[in-house]
Amino acid sequence: SLAMIRSKRNNSVGDYLNDEINGVGYIDFINDLSKNFATKKDELIKDLSMLIHTLFTKENFVAYSTLDKETMPNYKEACMQLYENLPSSSERKVNNEQIKLKPINEGFMCPFDVNFVIRSCDFARVGCSYNGKMDVLTNAIGIDYLWQNVRVKGGAYGAGLLLNQKMGFALYSYRDPHIVETNNIYFGIPEFIKSMKYSDEELLKLKIGSISNNSYVMHPSDAGKLGFSWLLSGYTYEEVVKQNDELLECTVSDLNNFANTISELLNNSNLCVIGNEKQVDDNKKLFNEIRKLY
Repeated sequence: SLAMIRSKRNNSVGDYLNDEINGVGYIDFINDLSKNFATKKDELIKDLSMLIHTLFTKENFVAYSTLDKETMPNYKEACMQLYENLPSSSERKVNNEQIKLKPINEGFMCPFDVNFVIRSCDFARVGCSYNGKMDVLTNAIGIDYLWQNVRVKGGAYGAGLLLNQKMGFALYSYRDPHIVETNNIYFGIPEFIKSMKYSDEELLKLKIGSISNNSYVMHPSDAGKLGFSWLLSGYTYEEVVKQNDELLECTVSDLNNFANTISELLNNSNLCVIGNEKQVDDNKKLFNEIRKLY
């Protein structure tokens, strides 16, 4: 997860901030604060005060819950009490203009024997968008290519492809004894896509597997969280139906046609490896930056 968050850092402002809050960027912030607390505490207090007054306002307030009809009025009343006690938004705005995004390949050296090899790219960087047929492609690549080459032949504990609206494009391996070999396998994916040949029965199994990954029984609380995330992201039910139809209509020819898109995503992707100190150092030619994570 740490390597995935870091690899996506330079894909978008949101991904950059996610690393600053949840990833290596946050580790760096805490380490710096710990070493220089005496000189930075006043600045920290000022920044936290600014965040409080910027974030916790009436205009930013959103609430949701998964409740029965009888309980909902009490919840609404409690929310309104909280809302009424929030201040209105000030003119203060968070300035993201200083965030400069650029593709980067990073290697982080750690005191363990295995590696976590991640490549990621935002769809917007290459001008493509998510399509329901990508779910079938993801399933095929995961089962017939990455599992066979990275897991079975390469000895990694696991590997996979993410190709969706939320994550964009990302390839990952974990507990992997290799770095260069896995990276080379990633770049072999476009040729594998071009060579895909599936019978109608095989393609149907891939579609069923893809549908089962997206459609499963959820606890009401999980369904509520999902609906809330869709609301915040602007994701609509119509889009869900459209993408499901695209998945069902997918043909082998459609899969073959993704080869150029995947090639572009790979060629514009960020590489992040968190792994064995000697292996990262021995393969420094892969990276723009190398440093210890500990």
